Amino acid sequence: MFHHGLGLNLTSAQYTAPITGYYTFTAALHINRVSAGEWQDLFTVSITAILYLQAGQYASGFVDNTAGSPLTVQSSSGFSAILLGA
Repeated sequence: MFHHGLGLNLTSAQYTAPITGYYTFTAALHINRVSAGEWQDLFTVSITAILYLQAGQYASGFVDNTAGSPLTVQSSSGFSAILLGA
């Protein structure tokens, strides 16, 4: 795992902007779905966004599971937030 800079809270799954500006966010969530009691269907959900955040505002991502089968987000998933400019 690579973690550099301020703002990322792994416990709350939030990135809080340390300064006001434009940020680009990317996430790649590797997800396993359980079907009939067995692990199947590994898939990846990728997200990219550019947001303007004021200092102290935060961004976070969530998986909304409406499939009815348990999902597990794998530890190999990744997230990045980069300040583009103030």
